[in-house]
Amino acid sequence: MFIAKRKWIKRSAMVVLILLLQGCSTTSGPSDSSNSGRYQIGTSISTSRGNDKSIVGVLLPTTGAGSKVGRSLNEAAQLAILDAHTSGLEVRFYNTEGTPAGARLAAQRAISEGAQLLVGSLFGANAKACALTAKRAGVKLISFSNDTSVAGDSVYIMGMLPENQIDQLVRYSIKRGIDDFAMLTPNTPYGVAAARYFRLAVQRQGGRLHREATYDRAENDYSDVVKNFLGNARIQTHRQEEHEGEESKKEPLNYPFEAIFIPDRSKKVSMLASMLSHYGADLTKIRLLGTAEWDDGKFSNDFSMLGGWYVAPLKGPRRRFITRFRNFYSYEPSRHASLAYDAVALAAVLARSGSLKNDGILDRRGFSGVDGVFRFGSDGLIEREYAIMQIAAKGSKVLYAP
Repeated sequence: MFIAKRKWIKRSAMVVLILLLQGCSTTSGPSDSSNSGRYQIGTSISTSRGNDKSIVGVLLPTTGAGSKVGRSLNEAAQLAILDAHTSGLEVRFYNTEGTPAGARLAAQRAISEGAQLLVGSLFGANAKACALTAKRAGVKLISFSNDTSVAGDSVYIMGMLPENQIDQLVRYSIKRGIDDFAMLTPNTPYGVAAARYFRLAVQRQGGRLHREATYDRAENDYSDVVKNFLGNARIQTHRQEEHEGEESKKEPLNYPFEAIFIPDRSKKVSMLASMLSHYGADLTKIRLLGTAEWDDGKFSNDFSMLGGWYVAPLKGPRRRFITRFRNFYSYEPSRHASLAYDAVALAAVLARSGSLKNDGILDRRGFSGVDGVFRFGSDGLIEREYAIMQIAAKGSKVLYAP
């Protein structure tokens, strides 16, 4: 459980990754951020003098699949270098070309050129190719993937793992008096994993899971899914009310659950919430629950989601990061750009302390970055502490701050 893991956050002084965002410089970005030469394999940024340096290889797609997101992460990594002011650090950028073969080649080249730490890549198959290459060479890798199967043997997962989020969400819900749950999850790898973790969290923390169902994320009509989920009693009543010429009277029914967990982006959650309400679920009494997938800011005018709880990093550090990035590069960063910033900022901290080559990455005090406090376990999995947010009429508000 994450309860025990919370204590290290309370009692320790975290290692702050680059005091960015707290009085950082206002240097303007390059005049031509589209210059493809900046991102070719072998491009590097160095703060080192002489041969005594730490080398970090950043593995991201700058051509091919995912190149738009890759560019954003690459530029976030560069921003971290500029903010770090760390001497003795050289960060080299390698194009994975958006394929597993390209990712493997990029990792091999970075290792052959002396990289002591690799950072990247995007997407499951590409991240797995990088991880296998790093493991064979005995080089540390910080991966942006959520694929926990590649963790361990000096491969560290930087992505926002659903198990941390769900454990904290269920614990908070039960603490606030919600013991009876249901869930609607997408039929995606993320949805399957989230459903598994939710079942375990509810069971482990003494709650009850009454109903669960999956839906096809590619569809846009969830009428049948929601009707089946809510049960035949409501369907029959609803049909009886819709006789020709009669005005429908949809009185909300009582259900055995107090909260519905939907781990998806806010657009899909909004569609499902509207259908749930339409078919009789009283969402003023049934709480919607979600993961950080909700944290895309697209629910501010959606009354069907009002009052819903979800987990997410505190917005202050991230908001400052977005402002810094936008001022520097003149465009909005990808949601995952902060992972690249924090990973390279962590590399800079380790290089400065001389612990990049040893187990400094396992510092039990943890690190404080753009997406909040985190630390790595010896199994390579990241542990994060999230805020609990509630959807309000104008955006969201913090219910619990770590």
